[in-house]
Amino acid sequence: MSTESKCLIAVTLILFAVGLVMIFSATAISAGESEKFSNPFYFLHRQLLWTLFSLMAFFVGFRIDYRTWKKHALPILALAAVLLIVVLIPGIGTKLNGARRWLRIGPMSFQPSEFAKLALLIFVASYVSSDGERLKRFSTGVLPCSIAIAVICGLTICEPDVGTSLFVAAIAFAIMLVAGCRLPHLAPIAGLCTAGALLLIVTKANYIMARVSVFLDPDLDPAGKGYHIKQSLIAIGSGGTFGAGLGEGMSKLFFLPEIHSDFIFAVIGEELGFVGAATVILLFVALLVIGWRICRKTNNLFGFLLGLGIVLSLSLQAIVNMAVVTGSIPAKGIPLPFISFGGSSLLMTMFAVGILVNISNTSEKEQQLVAPTAQ
Repeated sequence: MSTESKCLIAVTLILFAVGLVMIFSATAISAGESEKFSNPFYFLHRQLLWTLFSLMAFFVGFRIDYRTWKKHALPILALAAVLLIVVLIPGIGTKLNGARRWLRIGPMSFQPSEFAKLALLIFVASYVSSDGERLKRFSTGVLPCSIAIAVICGLTICEPDVGTSLFVAAIAFAIMLVAGCRLPHLAPIAGLCTAGALLLIVTKANYIMARVSVFLDPDLDPAGKGYHIKQSLIAIGSGGTFGAGLGEGMSKLFFLPEIHSDFIFAVIGEELGFVGAATVILLFVALLVIGWRICRKTNNLFGFLLGLGIVLSLSLQAIVNMAVVTGSIPAKGIPLPFISFGGSSLLMTMFAVGILVNISNTSEKEQQLVAPTAQ
């Protein structure tokens, strides 16, 4: 196993451990006092179960040669599209907080958009690496790939989940640019996206303006749309340098909603302070650096582009989550990788990390085979 693989696994396991500890700390009191759960370990038990599945997913990604995914990129993308359609069907997809994003599988729920994110990365990396001249053509090169991206993102918007859709589209087009796509070819696509954004703004002008106004000044609606961010900032600010102590935070006492998922970084800031929050940030920086080293070492274009997509996805997801929690950008429902409560995100994240480790190990083996020949 390569040095980068060992370091990546070590960082991942540390983030895993931080997530389990903080999920229990954030939910023990509320779950224990809830009539629905009546068990302080409820969320921890569920996350441990998803952790088991996630480790299995990691093992699959780790053991299967990453080049296999290139051969099956189109069927994988088609499956993702089917799942995104199925989840929109009333009676099949589970609706929660006004969004139909989950499929019930026995006692557990799965979010197809999480699978679709990775499926789209695999497809785009496969598509642009299959033919070096493809991205130099618009109608038979850039356009078909852009249509595939639009289909997946469009279905995700229908849930509705605009944040995830924009996030996935940005990563996909970034891969195309790195692969050599010409900016003039993306101009028509950018124009359509701008038109769509303007249409969305016009149709939901009041809602969007309210969100922007509250983002700029949460005190405009402190008990409504500004409540999340105000409570999040209070939690982080009260943590100081070293925090209130593990399990001693006050925000989890029914003050901050979604504290175990999208806003768990606020609990880290409150209970572990600046030192704890900075440590988590440094772990994600380490993940980015290690991931980039893995991408840079591979001689396979598909491996490079897929690895880059995975690294960008994990890094930007962490940045967006922390930016939301600290009030730097408007609220988006994007979890903190490895740490936030949620099975679908954890499962697909660990599968992606497994693929990244396989890319690293495969590159290491190829270099070891080439070295004796060169001598």
